[in-house]
Amino acid sequence: MLALTAFKLAIAICLLTWMAACACPDEEIYTTIGEFDSRDAALRAAIPKLADAIRKCPQVKTYRIVFTAPGIERVDRHALLYWRRSAPTGDIGYEDDVFSGTSTGFGPYEVDDAIVRAVAEKGGSLEDFAQYDRQRK
Repeated sequence: MLALTAFKLAIAICLLTWMAACACPDEEIYTTIGEFDSRDAALRAAIPKLADAIRKCPQVKTYRIVFTAPGIERVDRHALLYWRRSAPTGDIGYEDDVFSGTSTGFGPYEVDDAIVRAVAEKGGSLEDFAQYDRQRK
């Protein structure tokens, strides 16, 4: 009887793991986090969201964390963009206009998932990625 219960438990765990993996897209995660008074505040809120998305769906190629805040030219939708050339390494930067690519002066910085987690854990900003940038080393 105990073996049957352990078998059922193992099947349930496998099923839940499979379902969780299926909940993640392959290409892009697009998440909206709300409205902020400044770009810096929005990016500081977006970085932990990015770290969480990477943890939950590590196989995704592009992560876009979208927010509304004052931008370079106007108040509009902006994003923290992290896209991978090959996991776990990618480029992170700021999009002043969603889907426009990174804006000059705000990345991209070549980093990896562990660096994203480290910056998120310390409550860091986008500029904190500059010290880890593999392109500039």
